[in-house]
Amino acid sequence: MASTDTTGWPGWEALERSALESLVRTEATRHLPDSAGLLEARAALARFQEPHDPTRWILTASSSESYSLLFQLLCDPGDRVGSIRPGYPLVEELGRFQMVTSAPIPLRWHDRSWKLDLGWAEKRLKEGVRALVIVQPSNPTGWILSPRERDEIMRLCSRYRVPLISDEVFEAWAPGSFESLATQDQVLCFTLGGLSKLLGLPHLKLGWIRISGPADEVLEARRRLEVLNDALLSASTPVQCALPHLLDRREEFQKRIHERLSTNRAAWESLNSKLPARFEALEPGSGWFAILLCDPTVDESKLCRTMESHGVRVLPGYLFDLPRSGFVVSLVADPIQFAHGLSVLLNLLISLELEQ
Repeated sequence: MASTDTTGWPGWEALERSALESLVRTEATRHLPDSAGLLEARAALARFQEPHDPTRWILTASSSESYSLLFQLLCDPGDRVGSIRPGYPLVEELGRFQMVTSAPIPLRWHDRSWKLDLGWAEKRLKEGVRALVIVQPSNPTGWILSPRERDEIMRLCSRYRVPLISDEVFEAWAPGSFESLATQDQVLCFTLGGLSKLLGLPHLKLGWIRISGPADEVLEARRRLEVLNDALLSASTPVQCALPHLLDRREEFQKRIHERLSTNRAAWESLNSKLPARFEALEPGSGWFAILLCDPTVDESKLCRTMESHGVRVLPGYLFDLPRSGFVVSLVADPIQFAHGLSVLLNLLISLELEQ
């Protein structure tokens, strides 16, 4: 259930082939380095997403590289950045490579939804973190800032003069009410995106940073980011040249992914009525993931190993700092494989319950 294999995915092979064919362009044979990324590619992004100004965009090889550049821009060795937990441990890993540590801010599971602990958020900002990293939609919780949380975070970052890094790689899989932080101008903000999640094309690596905030801070941040990015120039020229074509076809790619997510979400949501009392399948939020929480008496590592021995791969909850034992599943697996995985999972949990 953790697989994202596209083999046998109806219609996807043709889309993927067209994406690869878009790399073969005359302009891609010339090396035209630009420290911000090719203007044509940035202009294509600006047509689809705010701010609609290509000078506010920086292209990178991936969102991971975007993080590395921003940590270099904003931090010195030994500094800390605030990050939301539970969450995918990428921020901590990339920070460690830049000698930057993470100061966790908890999400609380309350009244069947995830809520940001704003008291802890203010505590971290008062302690002097150099940036606040917010991943929304979050992996794996699917959490996004509520209007109240958004207003409070903007107030706190403005008060303590802390820049924001808003990782919005799953933006395409958020509800219609989702509002990107790239639309605000109160504080300096770097909004991250990339082809991997936008179009489901992780092998065509390209990431981007949208800069927003007060005009003078945006200009200075852009100038310094261009210096850092110019030392790398790692964004692929063929992918940059292909980006306008790929973005024009974004609805075709996203339609296929939405179909798969919809089928697997429905299967997941039907699981709760069949689960033993010690387990709870959380309603999937935005994004590509779902969470199953377990009673503390359940050994999640042992359960994950048992499932893998039955051909079903899931991720243990401790990787994400889940507040309780549990594990995470991918909702972009093949629907037939996903349904089989749910059947194996349910049988194992029922067997485990009978052993008590």
